[in-house]
Amino acid sequence: MRQEKALTVAEMASELGFHRSTLYRWIYLGCGPKCFQSPGGHLRVWRSDFLEWCEHHNLSPEG
Repeated sequence: MRQEKALTVAEMASELGFHRSTLYRWIYLGCGPKCFQSPGGHLRVWRSDFLEWCEHHNLSPEG
């Protein structure tokens, strides 16, 4: 089991200064970070995957 934090779409959007709908659109289009579904059916992203995606796209999270 991974010991890192799984981020919500709202947390990612907040760190990037974007609206949640922007992240949802990118995820839907396949150009967002690699996501998984939580047991409750919500999208989550491992923090390391989020940071790697940000680096690849020259984005700077504020968190």
